[in-house]
Amino acid sequence: MTAQEKFSELVRFIYKCDDIAVAFSGGTNSSLLLCAAQEAHGKNIWALTANAAFFTQEELYHVHEVLDDYKLNDARIPVYILQEEKIVQNREERCKTCRRLLSEGLAKAAGGLGAAVLLDGRTNEKPGCVDSREITADIACRSPFVELGFGKRDIY
Repeated sequence: MTAQEKFSELVRFIYKCDDIAVAFSGGTNSSLLLCAAQEAHGKNIWALTANAAFFTQEELYHVHEVLDDYKLNDARIPVYILQEEKIVQNREERCKTCRRLLSEGLAKAAGGLGAAVLLDGRTNEKPGCVDSREITADIACRSPFVELGFGKRDIY
């Protein structure tokens, strides 16, 4: 399957989802996902970026620049991860805890903005910072790359 055919498959997948938000980090996976979401739904989507202690102002500025180019609805969602003892104490489960907090924060915000589905850019090969498997919110969370069997090579 060509790169264009894979992208078209991704767009068709996203088109079937109504009222979507995309967990957007500014990285390759979430950028491709956001591009496909815009292709599928036009400007009728939300791009949500977590604003947490582990992200530098430079990273957040880069994300803001990219989103300005897209001209979409976007929001920076504050997530207070340093209030969680497992993270502050640098325990072994800190990464999983951080992913859960980021995921729950974005899912709650997406639902509050009227989205029915939150899409994340996780692949089977790469867990990513947002992992819809960790979410207990009242919103459908989907990982299109996982569901379509996309790997890193497909995305790059």
